Amino acid sequence: MALSYLAATGTPTSLHQVWDAFENAATMTDEFAGLQILCAADPSLRRKSAARFYERWSHDPLVLDKWFLAQAVSPLPGTPEAVKDLADHPDFSLTNPNRVRALIYGFALHNPIRFHETDGSGYAFVTKKSWHWTRSTTRWQPGWPGVSSSGKNMIPGAGPDERIPDVSGSRPGPVHQCLRNRIPGTGVTPGPDFGRPFVCLLCPPDRHLSPR
Repeated sequence: MALSYLAATGTPTSLHQVWDAFENAATMTDEFAGLQILCAADPSLRRKSAARFYERWSHDPLVLDKWFLAQAVSPLPGTPEAVKDLADHPDFSLTNPNRVRALIYGFALHNPIRFHETDGSGYAFVTKKSWHWTRSTTRWQPGWPGVSSSGKNMIPGAGPDERIPDVSGSRPGPVHQCLRNRIPGTGVTPGPDFGRPFVCLLCPPDRHLSPR
């Protein structure tokens, strides 16, 4: 916490002290704390500290998840572009749930400043990646019945077969199951996530649903 306050001053001297603490950390936990602070303090130090941390810890998959997360939650300008680049990193895979949670989920849930950019780029990126994640982790069959045209419109650049199952009718689609407990007349008993402020990115935009 002391390093966070020190970095918040933004002076070259204080940032140099934070870098020294990061560079000379005795444990991974302390080093990661320094990475988080530097990623939120200065663009050049974000790149420098991320490169240094990767050099030391790229061999450890669990620590590498932390590396992705620290960069995804950075409030600095340019973070959306950095997250997009990280999604193309050789160590990132949509078939690795922990990696997806660290980068995509981390950016969407823990970075409100950059995720909610007024140009909508954060929404488009997460929606597209969520769609690709669905296709990469399910036995997708083009032309499945019950396709929602409104849902298809949420997928940037989606082709005629790149559509999502319709969850607004009487028959839920086979890929993405949602608790339709906010739609009157469904008879679905509210689940444990009912009422949480979350909008499923793979559901029609006129339906506010909770994920199963």
